[in-house]
Amino acid sequence: QGGVACHVVVGRNKLDPMRARVLDLASVREATDLDELAEAGRQIAAEFLGGA
Repeated sequence: QGGVACHVVVGRNKLDPMRARVLDLASVREATDLDELAEAGRQIAAEFLGGA
């Protein structure tokens, strides 16, 4: 909130969409290994830079 986007990367997403909305999360991504974590970071960076 307050104009700052909050993106989360988790091992397993157990949030229901309503809870994610209440927390005002810009995105929730799952990553279970280092490759997936790196890809999630690239996706978030692309969104931040306007390339999504």
